[in-house]
Parts: sequence; structure tokens; C-alpha cells
Amino acid sequence: MDPNSAVFNCVAEGLPRPVLTWIVIQDSMMMEISSNLTDFDIVIAEAGDRQVTSSLTVNSVRPALAATYTCLVSNVVRNNTASASLVVHSKFKITKQRTSIIII
Repeated sequence: MDPNSAVFNCVAEGLPRPVLTWIVIQDSMMMEISSNLTDFDIVIAEAGDRQVTSSLTVNSVRPALAATYTCLVSNVVRNNTASASLVVHSKFKITKQRTSIIII
């Protein structure tokens, strides 16, 4: 696993087997995550006729990707969610120091 990535896992069981969707909530905006977005990889696996598991990988973690990631699970009987927040602490470097000159 890339040390600059974060992985979220979700496991759900139901009858009929639930459908799983990943959602990102950032700055009060909600967006469904699809695997064709370059910042994310999604793996979904079905087990038997009741269980589905999924992992969401956030690639190249950076402050712009800090958000709440939600696993939305639904079937005709019920909907449920589980959420986790990705908090990114970054280091910064001063590349050019400003100097002030005061003439009296």
C-alpha cells in the first residue's frame, strides 16, 4: 500500500443483498465517488447472496482531500450509513523570507 494513501472499508449484509455506494462530504457539499475519479480506487466484492464488502482508497492524500467519507448501504428493506473523517496534517516550508525595511 502507498504510504500516502488512506483506505476505508465497509461490510454490509442483508436480504436482498444491499447495494453499496461511497459518498464524500466536504464543505457541506455531498458527491458520489466513482472509480473513474483519479483520486480514488473502489473495490467491491460480493460474498454469497447476502454480503457485500468494499474498500475505498484515497490516493495521494493531501489537504484538499480532507473530508468525511460515507459508505451508504441500501436495499428495498432498509438504508444505512457509516462515516469516517480523513484529517490531513501537512508540513509547510518557507521558501522565501520577506524582509521589511523601515526608514525613519
